[in-house]
Amino acid sequence: MKNLGGTTLLLLLVFLSSTAMGAEVVTDAAEYPPLQTVIISGSGYVPDESVTLQVTQEDGTPLTGEYGEPWIVVADESGNISSTWTAPYPDQPDDTVMLTGSGSTSGEEGATTFLIAPQNYIHQLQNGTATAVPNWAGGVINSNNSCYSEGRAVPYRYFVENLDGGSQHYITIECEWTKGGLHGFDYFADYDFSESSGISAAGGTCGSISASPPPDCQPISGSYPFPDPTNSANYSSPIPPDFFPTGFVLNAPTNLSFYNMTVDSVSKYYFAGTSSDRTFGITIYFTAVDTGSVGLYWGGHMAQGTPDTWGIGNGSGSIAGAPIHMRAGVLDGSGGFKEISAQTGVICLPPDATISCSADSVCTDTVYSCSAPAGADDYIWSLTGGTILSGQGTETITYTVTQPYPGFVYIDLEACDTTSGCPGDNCCSYDSVELPVGYCCDPPVATCPGDTTIFACDLSQICLPGFDCNGTATVTGGTLSGNSVCFTPVEGLNTITFICTNDCGFADTCVTNVTVELNQAPVCSLPGDTAIFQCVPTEVSLPVSGTDPDGNLTGCSVIAGPGSIVGGYWQYTPAGDETVNVTVRCTDDCGAYCEASFSATFDINEPPVCNLPSNNTYFVCDDSTFSFPVSGTDADGNLTGCTMTSGVGTFDGSTWTFTATLEGVYSATFECQDDCGAVCGGTVDITVDFNAPPVITCPADINVDCNGSTDPANIGFATATDDHDPNPSITYSDSQSGNVITRTWTTTDDCGVSNQCDQLITIEDTTPPTITCPDAVSVQCPVDVPPADINSVTVSDDCDTNPVVTHVGDVSDNSSCPETITRTYRATDASGNYVECTQIITIDDTIAPVITCPADITLDCSDPTDPSFT
Repeated sequence: MKNLGGTTLLLLLVFLSSTAMGAEVVTDAAEYPPLQTVIISGSGYVPDESVTLQVTQEDGTPLTGEYGEPWIVVADESGNISSTWTAPYPDQPDDTVMLTGSGSTSGEEGATTFLIAPQNYIHQLQNGTATAVPNWAGGVINSNNSCYSEGRAVPYRYFVENLDGGSQHYITIECEWTKGGLHGFDYFADYDFSESSGISAAGGTCGSISASPPPDCQPISGSYPFPDPTNSANYSSPIPPDFFPTGFVLNAPTNLSFYNMTVDSVSKYYFAGTSSDRTFGITIYFTAVDTGSVGLYWGGHMAQGTPDTWGIGNGSGSIAGAPIHMRAGVLDGSGGFKEISAQTGVICLPPDATISCSADSVCTDTVYSCSAPAGADDYIWSLTGGTILSGQGTETITYTVTQPYPGFVYIDLEACDTTSGCPGDNCCSYDSVELPVGYCCDPPVATCPGDTTIFACDLSQICLPGFDCNGTATVTGGTLSGNSVCFTPVEGLNTITFICTNDCGFADTCVTNVTVELNQAPVCSLPGDTAIFQCVPTEVSLPVSGTDPDGNLTGCSVIAGPGSIVGGYWQYTPAGDETVNVTVRCTDDCGAYCEASFSATFDINEPPVCNLPSNNTYFVCDDSTFSFPVSGTDADGNLTGCTMTSGVGTFDGSTWTFTATLEGVYSATFECQDDCGAVCGGTVDITVDFNAPPVITCPADINVDCNGSTDPANIGFATATDDHDPNPSITYSDSQSGNVITRTWTTTDDCGVSNQCDQLITIEDTTPPTITCPDAVSVQCPVDVPPADINSVTVSDDCDTNPVVTHVGDVSDNSSCPETITRTYRATDASGNYVECTQIITIDDTIAPVITCPADITLDCSDPTDPSFT
């Protein structure tokens, strides 16, 4: 079953037996840990009958899983039964379950209850006496088995057995913080803070000399820090008036150790009770790692009655009477505490070990003394930085100082009470002092010259005077020669450290900083590479100089190239267009120099080039204005402008303009000049031709039938020529009067000038119309012959849209049955052209007459048979 964990105080065995029919069932114990075997017995059943056993919750609810399944046993000849059952992990921290046994034949039933709960218990270390060895115990610690002094920590271990792996639980640890107004345990500390040797002698953390741990006890595998007990923020309850004073010293680390578990979290501390008897506690929340037991280890720190803790007389050793208790338990909020105690007589009051010395500071090779209060059985002194001369084992010692200045002498004292029956150092106190070693000789005096700056052409050795010492002198950064220090410099800062040491080994130091400024070569200042324009070759002067950071420049000269330096200028007259390269050197007093070069490109002026319009001939349709650009280009970029010196028209400096009204040649002369006075020029001739009208020729006049085509493709096109336009346009328009069409041809050149001619086209009609008569018809009688109908005749004509239709006449062939009549129609056009057609009409009686006889009649033989009678 799932273990939701926990232990409680063991309950007393409760047996509930059913006696209705005399049957009962019992178990061999009232409480079982998980996985322990429960031995079951019963009586009062019918011999050989089957008895059903089952374990349920107290309310009869079956347990989960296989543990809740019923099983059957058979009663013996006396009606007794026996069986076993394995306890599961409880569903609650403490599970009370009920066992029932029901007889199948007798119907008798017995029942009993028992508790399933993990086992938990607490041990503390009896750290031994002069006559007793250390061991773990579940009982009290007293002066017969232990000896603790204030400031030590009593080791505790707490076990919970048979926990399910992965189950989560919590327990509470609690101690008596005050007893009768005095401090007992004041905080939880490391379990092995002061008693590691006693724990080892008791068999270690799983030792079993007196009290046994669980069979599966393991070495400690982890730790978790307790919250700082002196920080009021780590408390959930109100802070008492006698809370940790400011500056309280924790002389022990504060950690919880454990195995087979992980700590999930811890609660804040809490206080309970009154000021005279107050408890102090914390709750630990943890998870079991593997199925089995878990162990928790901590120390209960014995409160100290010292000036830097609770004050003299307020510690655990001053408590009289009742013991002080440590508790652990309330596993998962149920059950109670497992409690053990320490009797007050077990806590000894160690002697006072406060050290007082004859001097607060000391000198080398001098004798001094230190003392502690009397009353201890043994005094163990130790000294660093000196030698004890006398008094070892007593409360007062004398010593001599061997530590040189500067430094410290460290003195430590352990004062013990060896008559208390406590073993080893269990009843001891400690103190230590730190004494500075002072200056106890005439002071040395080191004298150095002041910081200085020295200029040097190179890094040769420098000797600087002005050093003095009243003791033994040593130098770093140079060599002492008399009262001078000689050194090979580096450029920049050079530091000389002068140390003067007296006979006591004390030293005085002074430092001189010598800044060496090493000569630097001058810097040449020359013109950059330059281009120089001249109208004619002329001498130039360009500035040339050198600058020297040390101010010791001697001069500059040309070492390569033409020209010379005169008064800080390079002077030279070019021969024409050329580029010269010049190298200059500037030198200082130390012989250091700089060299630099520059180039000068000389460009001698060239005259401008005129850009004039070309001589040309232009055609115009009518009076026209001409504009031509006129300009000059100059390779040197120094053109001043252009002018028209003669000719027609106007010139605005860039454009020549004139208007041509007649054919002819129009001329002008131009000139362009630059800044140097150089010129270019020329004359321009422009010939102007004017437009003449085009010449047109029409095709010959023509006669065309009315149904013929008058398209120029059939009757001819006009042609045209022009003096300049190779393709003047040609168009025509028609006008008709009667049967004559006048076609006017027009030609236009690209100047828009036109010329015309006319072509006459005469329309003729010589073709008669076309005619279609009605279809031939046949009738029975002459009276059925239809009258002539010109509207039934279809007629058309090429030229006349409405030719006239007439009935010429009908002609019979004078025959009968059949008789043939020929009917003639004529169509005439406006020109008198006509055409005829005929329609055939046939008269033929092809229908027999119709006769009707009188009705049949019966006559007397004497009656007449004449049709008039019958």
